[in-house]
Amino acid sequence: MFLVMKQLSSIEFPFEYVYLPSFGRIFYPFIPISLKTVDHGWVDFRFIVDTGADLTTLPFFMAEKLGINLSKCKTSKAEGIGGYVIKTWETKISIRLKEYEIITRCSITEDEQTPFLLGRIDSLPERFSWFFDAKNKKIVFSLAEYTKRE
Repeated sequence: MFLVMKQLSSIEFPFEYVYLPSFGRIFYPFIPISLKTVDHGWVDFRFIVDTGADLTTLPFFMAEKLGINLSKCKTSKAEGIGGYVIKTWETKISIRLKEYEIITRCSITEDEQTPFLLGRIDSLPERFSWFFDAKNKKIVFSLAEYTKRE
């Protein structure tokens, strides 16, 4: 028995580049994702597609913008590169990836400077196959349907 994938549709984002003095022009996996704010409705924010992040992660100030009462959230800790540990709050948020709305677990950090990270849990593997298409300079999220074949 094996699985057969039928691609239903895809969402594509062009590569974005930044210039780093030590490395020159390099690709950064930024994409726009909409979050539902309490004062302006759905607003686009620049997220990094982070293949190493378990959870979607937001900076502290976003809790207020999204109407999240942190006192009702489970607290936790996240560890980053070099063993840096930071307090976090776990919650669920709605995100929009173009026309797809997804409820995903996320982590809000106590740091105001935390980058917006799109993590794997709830957001991607369960719904999309995703990859960086270096030849065509784009990030691709493919919505797929899997069927079992004998």
